[in-house]
Amino acid sequence: AFLLVLFVYFILASGDLFKRKIVALAGPSLAERWETARTINDVNRSIERFLLVGLAMNVLVAVCTWGAFHALGLANAGAWGIMAGLLNMIPFLGSSVAAVIFFLAALLQFDNVSMALLTAGVFVAITSLESMLITPWLLGRTGRMNNVAMFGGLLFWGWLWGPWGMALSFPIMTVIKTVADRVHPLRPIGEMLGR
Repeated sequence: AFLLVLFVYFILASGDLFKRKIVALAGPSLAERWETARTINDVNRSIERFLLVGLAMNVLVAVCTWGAFHALGLANAGAWGIMAGLLNMIPFLGSSVAAVIFFLAALLQFDNVSMALLTAGVFVAITSLESMLITPWLLGRTGRMNNVAMFGGLLFWGWLWGPWGMALSFPIMTVIKTVADRVHPLRPIGEMLGR
């Protein structure tokens, strides 16, 4: 993880160095270079949209958790909502850890197993709705990909790299789709991935 952070830092610190290098390698004609630059910009926009959707979904989870916990009478519902939004940023493991924490918090406050299970269950329902319905639908629309391609990519990259592959599946599929739409021999792949 530390090496990954360093790698990302050096890439960001280099500015548009690699973009210029890729454009220069695209070919001698101005049209080829222009198309390459446009493709790179499209990939950047798609990844920005992915990050914005992720941020919006974490805020939505935080607000819904706060509202549900407030309705259940759990003390400090706002703080628990913020924790839910923050832990939801960690793929798969974050929601599981949060559900256990909320179960224990409700058990301590209510001293009742059924209320603790209800509290954890409400949170699991919120995150399940977000992660299985809302987020894939929004990502499919922002990435101009069909839901089958999104789910297939999630399965493939998750199988290949585990949880990290699942977390990175949308950016990877977005890059593949954007490049396939622009490179003539790869257009059938772009068509299969598209809506």
